[in-house]
Amino acid sequence: MKFIISRILSFRNAFRGWWYVVRTQQNAWIDAVIATIVIILSTWLALPATDWAIIILTITMVFAAEFINTAIEAVVDLASPEKHPLAKVGKAATLDQTFIPVQEVVMSLSFRFGTVGAPTGTPKKPGGSVGAVQFSRSIGLTALELGWVQSVRVSEETCALIRSQALAEDVSLSVHAPYFINLNAEKEEWPKSRKRLMDAAYYGNLAGATDIIFHPGSYFERPPSEVLKVAIPRLKACLAELRKAGNPVRVRPETLGKSAMLGSLEDTLEMSSAIEGVEPCLDFAHLHARPGDGTMNSFDEWKKLLGAYQRIVGQDSMKRLHIHLSGIEYGPKGEKNHLKLAEADLDLKAIFRALHEYSCGGRILCESPIMEEDALNMKKTWMRVSGEKE
Repeated sequence: MKFIISRILSFRNAFRGWWYVVRTQQNAWIDAVIATIVIILSTWLALPATDWAIIILTITMVFAAEFINTAIEAVVDLASPEKHPLAKVGKAATLDQTFIPVQEVVMSLSFRFGTVGAPTGTPKKPGGSVGAVQFSRSIGLTALELGWVQSVRVSEETCALIRSQALAEDVSLSVHAPYFINLNAEKEEWPKSRKRLMDAAYYGNLAGATDIIFHPGSYFERPPSEVLKVAIPRLKACLAELRKAGNPVRVRPETLGKSAMLGSLEDTLEMSSAIEGVEPCLDFAHLHARPGDGTMNSFDEWKKLLGAYQRIVGQDSMKRLHIHLSGIEYGPKGEKNHLKLAEADLDLKAIFRALHEYSCGGRILCESPIMEEDALNMKKTWMRVSGEKE
């Protein structure tokens, strides 16, 4: 009985402390007003659950810091009723802590950076995808696209190990499905393409991947409008089967770098508009190479592209963009091969300025021949352009 009474008294004292802060501290009033505005705006913008979690955590941390600050100020006033320079320092230092939680969230990076496929420096032991996750994190990369580009050859047991390691290291995973997928395949060939995509989605989900990236295929010299009449129903049926099986992965047709390939920005946006759970993978190098004349390389062009993306896919999608980046060599027919960033004419800063203009977030995966080196270069460039810090 004494224990219960003591707990009740403890809660009463805690409430008194809370009421004292709310009643006497003007900074707490300001915090409350700002928190209310943030919650109203977040509700209006229909932010995803992860953003809500960050906002609630930040508000809680700010108020906790405010309470600690008030408590320390009271102790300083008790210990030093008269003005003293050290008392001033103590109060100033405790005031600083109320801003730290906000700084930590505001200055965190909007994008996770990583590589498509295991970084070239991944050690042989443990090696594989588990080793790639560990190595990525050790060098400051927090995203990895598993490169299952030839075939899906992985066991459920291995997927469990990959998932566990990625969760432990806080590395976000996606999967690049086999190249040999064609939504426009002949009727007798389509089942093979479909199986490759579905296997990537099944095992990718088991491995903890949230996004499955794939090359949509070829026009086979047919008009895009006719090809999409075949491609969209096929992809829609795949998504329906995945959802029926409880598989939540997001499927992303990649924008491709050759004009003969199904995979223009317009193609991928039309697929996204028609099928819930489908959103483009924006390969900016491919988008630059596809016209074959060096266009699609300015801030205004990228800004226009992102505006179209937002209108069709939705504002909330701008916070979960999935981007491929590298330097690229191209000719009149489009992409030839990937290059190091320093050897290409792609204006990386123009892309990042446009992304920052639209307050974008998500993942940026590097496909350069020096994958992790250029991924880290991209990360540094983004921090300079955006002003964000880790």
